[in-house]
Amino acid sequence: MEKQYEMTVRDIPGGLLTCLWNEKEIGIQEFSPEHVVLRFVEIQQANCEKLQFAYFALKDGVYKYCKVSQFHIEAWREEKEYVLLTIEIEDAQFAAMVQFVITQYEKYIRLKMNSMDNTFSEELAGYPANKDEIYAKDFNDWLEKRTATVKKTDLGKLLQRLSFELALPLENRETYQAFLREEWSKQHMLGEVKRLYIGNAYCPLLFPQKEQLLAILEKARQWKLQITIVLSYLRQSRIEETKEQLQFLYDWCCDKKEKIEIVINDYGQLLLVQDKTDYFILRFGTLLNKRRKDPRYCYKCGFETQKEKLMENSLQDDFFLHFLEKYQISGIEYETCGYEMKISTLGAKGSTLQLPLYQTNTSQFCPTYALCTTGDRGVQSEVKTCPGYCERHVCLYPEHLSLIGRYTSVFAFDEWLMTHSDVLQTYKERGVTRILWNMWDR
Repeated sequence: MEKQYEMTVRDIPGGLLTCLWNEKEIGIQEFSPEHVVLRFVEIQQANCEKLQFAYFALKDGVYKYCKVSQFHIEAWREEKEYVLLTIEIEDAQFAAMVQFVITQYEKYIRLKMNSMDNTFSEELAGYPANKDEIYAKDFNDWLEKRTATVKKTDLGKLLQRLSFELALPLENRETYQAFLREEWSKQHMLGEVKRLYIGNAYCPLLFPQKEQLLAILEKARQWKLQITIVLSYLRQSRIEETKEQLQFLYDWCCDKKEKIEIVINDYGQLLLVQDKTDYFILRFGTLLNKRRKDPRYCYKCGFETQKEKLMENSLQDDFFLHFLEKYQISGIEYETCGYEMKISTLGAKGSTLQLPLYQTNTSQFCPTYALCTTGDRGVQSEVKTCPGYCERHVCLYPEHLSLIGRYTSVFAFDEWLMTHSDVLQTYKERGVTRILWNMWDR
C-alpha cells in the first residue's frame, strides 16, 4: 500500500515548479512539503549528486531556486511508459517553497475561475481594467490623437539634428494613387523625405500592379527619391506571381542601371533573389525580425526586472548572423517596440527604425475581410481577390492601449518612445541611419 502524504498536489504546470536532478530537468508527478514524485523515462541507476527545484515567483516575474540536501529515495514504481521515483525530503527550505508554490497557484486558480480576463489581469498584475470601455470615436479620431501626441514632442528637430534619412511608405492603393496624383509632398512634419518604401509587409495583395508599380518607380526616380521594395510573407500559391514581380523589378533596374533595396519578409524569398543581388540590396524585414512586443506587456509581472533580456533577439546570435551574411543581407529593418532594443552588428551602418507604430501580430488570412463578410473576424480563409475593405475599415481597441487593427495585423502606437526619444541618439550611435515614419497620415 502506497504511503500517503498530507497537502499533496498533482499535475502542477512545469513552468511553475520543476526539478533539476543532477542539473537535468525532470518532470514532477506530485509533491507535498514532505515528498516529491519524479517522472523518469527509465530507471536511473546513478546517485543524485545535486537535487534542486526551480519555481516561478509570479509577483517578481523570475525563477528562484531551492537546493535540497536532506532526502532519501522511498520507492520506485515502473509504469508502462515511464518510471516514478518517490523521494522523501526533510528540509525546512523545501517545505517553505512548497507552501509558497501552493498558495500562489491556488490564488491564480481562484482568480481565473471567478474573474473576467481584464479583471483577472487587474487583480493579478495591476492592469487598468476600468479603462477597457473607453474607445476612440473612429479611425480619424484615433489618428488625430496620436498625431497630436507626436506634435507635442520635438521629434522632428531631433531627427534632423541626428541626420537620419527620412522615408515614407506607399503601402496601399490609397497612397499609391495619392503619390501618382501628386497629392503628396516631400516635405513632411519630420523633415524632407529622401526615400519611398513601396509595398506592404503585412499583406501581399496590397502590392501594386505592374503598370502602377512602373509609374511609381518612374516618378520616384524623377523626384530623385531612393527606392525600397517591401515584400510580404510568401504563400505557396503566390510563388510564381512573386517571381514575376521580382523579375519585373530586376529588368527595370538593369534598364536604368540603378540598384534598389528589397526587404525580405519570408525566408523562401531568399532563394528567389539569390541570382539578382547585382542590382538588389537585400534587407531583413520586420516580420522576420521577431521580438516580444505588445503595449500590455508592461503589466506582466517582472517586466521591469527582465526588460534587459527582452532587448535581445536572434540578431545577437553569431550563428544566425553568419546565415544572413551568406545570403547577402546587408541591412536590418527594426520597428520601435515600447522599450529599448539592442541593435545588431549586421548592417551596423545602415539599419532602419520604423516608428511610431509597431506590429503586435499578423494573420496569413485577413481578419478585416472575415469581419466584413461574416461578422466574425475569427472565421478566416485565404483571400485571392482583395475588395479593399482595409481602405475603409479598422478594428478599434480600448483607447489606453493605443492599438489599431488594420490590414491583416494589429499595430500599436509607441507611447514610450514619445517620452524617451533620447534613445534615438543611442540607436544612431549603434548604426541606425534611417527612420521610416509608418503612421498613416490623414
